[in-house]
Amino acid sequence: MNAYELQALRHIFAMTIDECATWIAQTGDSESWRQWENGKCAIPDCVVEQLLAMRQ
Repeated sequence: MNAYELQALRHIFAMTIDECATWIAQTGDSESWRQWENGKCAIPDCVVEQLLAMRQ
């Protein structure tokens, strides 16, 4: 999953960055989520797995 896909899924789920950091990444670290969406850091596998499970 790339940064654009991450951002698109967040919009599809109608979630804010803060909500995603809390409920999907389960860290509450909004800055990390922003870095993933900006492509500055790799998206952790656990976040990708959670998003793919939610998509189904």
